[in-house]
Amino acid sequence: RESLRTLGMVHFDLATCHKMGRFSNDQTPDLESALFHLKKAASCGHSQAFLTLAYIHLQLPHQEFSEISVEATPANECIGMEYLVQAAEEGVAAAMVRVAKAYETGEGLGKPAEGDPNFAATQRHQDWREAARWYSRALETATDEGSETQTPEQARDPDYTILARLAELYRGGGHGLERDSQKAGDLYTQAAEAAMATMKGKLANKFYMLAEEAWAEAPDDG
Repeated sequence: RESLRTLGMVHFDLATCHKMGRFSNDQTPDLESALFHLKKAASCGHSQAFLTLAYIHLQLPHQEFSEISVEATPANECIGMEYLVQAAEEGVAAAMVRVAKAYETGEGLGKPAEGDPNFAATQRHQDWREAARWYSRALETATDEGSETQTPEQARDPDYTILARLAELYRGGGHGLERDSQKAGDLYTQAAEAAMATMKGKLANKFYMLAEEAWAEAPDDG
């Protein structure tokens, strides 16, 4: 496992070198080779390669390897979502939040070509229970907010935003998630406390009011 991880790092570094033209006499970038090594790095379980390939295939803005692009097709969207899920499974908080948003909205889950057997994305659909699971996992994952080594695509939404999204899901219920107004109120309260901790008093007051509204709806659940 450790040797595979090391190999992944080597391939990711090679991808970076090819992107910068380090192996050409005139420093011309070799994007085809860079993409090849990114995919090799991903096959070794390199989390940043997963995330980078996800952003490339989903047509999302990204800082690293921004020169590389692929055609915007349903098949590539499926590939991108699969890479995004793999990044999330490897513990990348930003990927967890994006996966959660995709399950929440039903958008970006991929629409594979008919009969395409290659990716698990063929079975994905709007699912608030999955969205809640990934939002919760993101909250449990430490982030390097403010770190000089963190790229924009590695950053995730702040805790208060994720907690408020979770609260809204439980308050409404649906798409496989049971409505729970009591839990929604508790989550709004946590969102308010997290907002207060970052000196966002007005936003915190909004969340406190939403918590009161959710709790008032609790007797109607079920």
